[in-house]
Amino acid sequence: MIFEVEAVDGGAPIRLVHGPIQFNHAPLQTTRGPQPSEHTESILMEMGLEWDRIEELKALGAIA
Repeated sequence: MIFEVEAVDGGAPIRLVHGPIQFNHAPLQTTRGPQPSEHTESILMEMGLEWDRIEELKALGAIA
């Protein structure tokens, strides 16, 4: 099964392969994988870190 997902840079869609076997008969959800550090800030905020602490960690190079 070949499907297309949006390109991160806004370019042409990327063609990917999905395994042909699906046991639950649910519609196929096709999304791209996250870029490195794409969700770091939102995950840390969900964990309870304040924005100032996240900025501090960035300045220290602990997170990107």
